[in-house]
Amino acid sequence: MFCDTVQIVLVKADSAYLMVFSPNVSEPLFELKTSGVIKDIKPAMGGKYILVASANLKNVDVVDVKNEYVARKIDLTDIPSEIAVDDIHSKAYVASSKSSVISVIDMNTMTMKEKIQLIGAPQKMVLTEDGQNLIYVDKMSSAIYIMGLTDGNYENRFIANVPNLTKMLVKDNVIYLISRTQPEVVAITYDLNAHYEVVKSKAQKKAEKEAAKLAEKENEEIGGLVSGFDPDIAAKRAQFDLSDKPVSYATSTVTLSTGNKPIDMVLYNGKLFVLSAEKNTVYTYKINPSLQAEGTIPTQLNGFSTSIN
Repeated sequence: MFCDTVQIVLVKADSAYLMVFSPNVSEPLFELKTSGVIKDIKPAMGGKYILVASANLKNVDVVDVKNEYVARKIDLTDIPSEIAVDDIHSKAYVASSKSSVISVIDMNTMTMKEKIQLIGAPQKMVLTEDGQNLIYVDKMSSAIYIMGLTDGNYENRFIANVPNLTKMLVKDNVIYLISRTQPEVVAITYDLNAHYEVVKSKAQKKAEKEAAKLAEKENEEIGGLVSGFDPDIAAKRAQFDLSDKPVSYATSTVTLSTGNKPIDMVLYNGKLFVLSAEKNTVYTYKINPSLQAEGTIPTQLNGFSTSIN
């Protein structure tokens, strides 16, 4: 489900159907069958279109909201798993996690413009507010990367390792993170104009070469939710055009009371709202950019909450 100022879109579980609502009307404006079982949907071009990624199909459906039909199928070379939309520059980024690819779509021509081959499994993509950088997680290594367009070339820079990441949001050079295994919220303030040097011993350099040949391994959590540069993981998951200058960052962490673990979060009006599944409680924080606890909102719900919008 997503909601913007124009419409609310609901997806039927494990189906190809979506329903479009007006926020002020209880009945759906229309219901539409797309090409396949829906994996992800995103509004595009100011809500005029809805982009749909379907399971096991190498294309993205473009739903024309006004005319209520699938206006176009954008052909891809890989099966899409996730979509991020940059309306500022009329682009869409489509991750194909199994193929280690991010495809770039030109929304003006509604065609795939290029594809970026990675080593890893991109997921949980978020765009910075200016559309200049794409932040994503490599599912295989738990590493967060930021990809920007520099002198006509895409460049990836490592930020941090975050095991078991549940959700990631970004605002004003700050990445907000929650993990299903940690009762905390982390804010990473990053600086693209600065980096830290990675000093490698001969043994580390040898390990890098050996690691590139090894099968997939889990990256162990070191010292909490966020950990620093791991040469072995960096070598094994060396990204396309990966910079050797990891982004400098600082972290601040707040702990949810009584060990509650967060399941979802949303940014709204200068505040971060974090949902705790176990207690059905919403924690509120002021962001500036560090997190300042404001209080809690009990939902008075029974059962297990899963999302907040």
